[in-house]
Amino acid sequence: MFGLSAGQVVGDKYRLTRVLAHGGMGAVWVARHVELDVDVAVKTITFAHGERGSELRARFRREAKVAARLRGPNIVRISDYGVQDDTPYLVMELLEGEDLRARLDRTQVSSVSEATRILSGVAAALEVAHAEGVVHRDVKPSNVFLAQEGGVEVVKLLDFGVAKALADDLTADATTTGQTVGSPRYMSPEQVRSAPFDQRSDIWSLGAVAFEMLAGRPLFDAQAAGDVMGQVLCDPIPKLSECVDGLPRELDNVLLRALAREPQDRYASALAFAQDFAAIARRHGAMESTGRARSPVKTLGRSSTTMATPPGDDKVESIHPVASSPLPGATLGPRSSPRRRAGLVGGGIAMIAIVAVAYLVSRGSAEPAPATAMPSAEPEVETREAPEPVPAAPSTSAPVVVPTTTAVAAPPQPKRAAPYRPAAKPKPQPKSVTRDSDFGIPIKTAPAP
Repeated sequence: MFGLSAGQVVGDKYRLTRVLAHGGMGAVWVARHVELDVDVAVKTITFAHGERGSELRARFRREAKVAARLRGPNIVRISDYGVQDDTPYLVMELLEGEDLRARLDRTQVSSVSEATRILSGVAAALEVAHAEGVVHRDVKPSNVFLAQEGGVEVVKLLDFGVAKALADDLTADATTTGQTVGSPRYMSPEQVRSAPFDQRSDIWSLGAVAFEMLAGRPLFDAQAAGDVMGQVLCDPIPKLSECVDGLPRELDNVLLRALAREPQDRYASALAFAQDFAAIARRHGAMESTGRARSPVKTLGRSSTTMATPPGDDKVESIHPVASSPLPGATLGPRSSPRRRAGLVGGGIAMIAIVAVAYLVSRGSAEPAPATAMPSAEPEVETREAPEPVPAAPSTSAPVVVPTTTAVAAPPQPKRAAPYRPAAKPKPQPKSVTRDSDFGIPIKTAPAP
């Protein structure tokens, strides 16, 4: 089923013990080094045979080399690469803990300081990647892992373009038939439009993750993929202070800048975004709670797990850009011919335009409906040429709460934000290697207003 089998020795060194997770493009195994007696994670990618499969294997190898160059405390280490029985594999450190998606499904982030710590860890990883000319292209909660290392929680950013780059190639073929794949809730507007993008696209995605951590709901929470695309392209960006009581309004300006629809209006770097966010958090450090979300979402219970990020298993609605635009110096594989690329991008833009128009028309003519709790776990769906949204398929790894209706009513009138009062005795924060100082991210200080 997964190309390899339990008990098999891969690369003469790694004995596969069990499948940790699997997706449409392969699987993640727990394996034991036969000489060192240590556990590792082995990610395998499954390709079709033939000329196309050979091209994808070559692309996978190039992407693996790029990802292996990235080093930092917030990046998962890749230690080996090989091919076993015509199946390419990567060997990575095995992480214990849970991803941010699982945590958000179970509970809301407890404080602004916790959100800052997670945001700073992801920003530190992105700074390393962007300095190497690598755009992540898929920053989302399920790719943010909260690893336990010696009793300390360390933020790790997963999947630097390896499986994602392969999805780009598959998308280029699928686009000729009107099919696209990806994670629209965290995709920048330029990604949704299939336009060229750079590191500022990752900053938009990180802003969407930060909003969800604090608001307790996604930035855009439509159920159908086409509706999410329409929201990303057309709807006003919600203000955090209008969604949650008791948060500093200064965060609105920081998030709205990170989430600007035009890339030139965003922060130029993840570092600058993290600095501004952390400065506000420090000024309001006495507040422990993120406040009460005004539109609470229904959550799913999920236990802590070992790292499980199978290739091709994005538990979200599925849309993806036709092609990426890496930073100068990036080595992300050969580009398609200008004529083919122009045709693919043109077809993708036409499809996006149809979906956006359909979204606006349907939104204008829809009757008001009672508000429902929206599940925070994103179902898998797939879009094709027809603008009709495809019903979401339930995830196989966790129960999915199915809402009774997908219509979302207008939010209630904002309540007056609760005043910030310094806590008499702040709760001690657990020691973490993901403090800003550990990332080399200086915190800008400013006098209290």
